[in-house]
Amino acid sequence: MTEKKILILGVGNILYGDEGLGVHALRLLEEQYSFPKNVALVDGGVMGKLLMAELMDHDFVIILDAVLGGETPGTLYRLEDEALRKSLGFRDSQHQVDLVDTLISCEMLGKRPKAVVMGMEPLQYTQISDHLSELCASALPGLVRHALAELEAAGIRDVVRKKNILALPGTNLPAEGGEFFETLLERGEKVSLQRIVSRGHRSGQDFWYEQDEDEWALVLEGEAGIGCADGREIFLSKGDSLFLPAKLRHRVLYTSDPCVWLTLHGHFGKFIS
Repeated sequence: MTEKKILILGVGNILYGDEGLGVHALRLLEEQYSFPKNVALVDGGVMGKLLMAELMDHDFVIILDAVLGGETPGTLYRLEDEALRKSLGFRDSQHQVDLVDTLISCEMLGKRPKAVVMGMEPLQYTQISDHLSELCASALPGLVRHALAELEAAGIRDVVRKKNILALPGTNLPAEGGEFFETLLERGEKVSLQRIVSRGHRSGQDFWYEQDEDEWALVLEGEAGIGCADGREIFLSKGDSLFLPAKLRHRVLYTSDPCVWLTLHGHFGKFIS
């Protein structure tokens, strides 16, 4: 039996902020995942009918795009069949007249693939900017998960996640002084493994962490200082780790820019060196 050929197509103009969020989502997929041979990823930009050959070579197309559905910016959409024409009609994204004409042309030539749009409501898309809005950048991983779920529903279950644990988070990179949190692994609510990227971060005045679970933290890159409520100050550099028991009041004194952490949260009882 011939495998169904699937195309993940990111479209949009990356020079107009959130209009290019489909292309940014595609790049995130390329960076973080490895796909089987029957799944192709293509940056379609605003090429329109130039995509005809690519579309006709596939059976199913997942289109990542900005969609004007009237909901709150960052809202995710799934549109297919008549909804493409009625709710989106490819009229409600920024380049869809070309796309709908392209699909019609494919049909006239005898090979129109099934298509579904996985989209997001944009915030800023009318002014020139080569960056996503902060809101849409933070929501982009949700769109990626949305697309992966669609792929799994289509029968593709052997997608492999790949990751350079030291790489900075690209479009999700926080502003100076901020932090980026990413859950890498979790088991229910009991255990979670996180990566944190800190950019010259320090806890606010009079702020203390007092977590319900134990935390083991490892500095992968950079350096940081941790202060405890009993007056202790712990200074960490690359390769250093520490174990923070549950309910130990502590705060971040400072971090380098950047500082990359790996943290493990759970109920471990004690730390064994």
